[in-house]
Amino acid sequence: MPLLQNQEVPDFSTEDVLGNPIHLHSLRGKKIFIAFLRNTHCPLCNFHLFKLTHLADKLKENNTEILVFYESDKKMFEYSPFFKDRIFKDNKITIISDPQRKIYDLFGAEINPEKATLEALKNAGRFAEVQEAAQLGITGDGQEAGTNPDAIPADFLIDEQLIIQYAHYGNDAGDNINLKLVESFAVAGK
Repeated sequence: MPLLQNQEVPDFSTEDVLGNPIHLHSLRGKKIFIAFLRNTHCPLCNFHLFKLTHLADKLKENNTEILVFYESDKKMFEYSPFFKDRIFKDNKITIISDPQRKIYDLFGAEINPEKATLEALKNAGRFAEVQEAAQLGITGDGQEAGTNPDAIPADFLIDEQLIIQYAHYGNDAGDNINLKLVESFAVAGK
């Protein structure tokens, strides 16, 4: 079931792909941006993450934690040059593996075959984004063993009291929150 604005965020404990413990309620007092993406072979997901890396410093400066979930098994990140060379070197974004979708389900991130079709991606103009990502060396076919090909992204902006201020459930497999909204949320109240 989808989560709604003004609802308290469900608590969870896990660890990131580097083995660091994560307990959501220990982040009380900080703003939190949570993104549920698909898998390490999804060029749209990785392109979104790449763009987020350019905003990460500003978010951190404004007391905002960034938690990004992937369905991929932890070992997939070890094999990915994109993550090794572009994401983990900076260590600005917390990447979490959730192949059993326990936390995805807790937040109501959906699996929807109709929204994950090539036709849905084409109608949403996502092919241009895939080409833009490819020009940056971010490639993939979105297919990865052990992950769901019909997973749809979801994003959440959570305030310092752990209340959801914005919930975005994707309309297609490449529909992520607008990062300008994330930036505005982080700097609000300054």
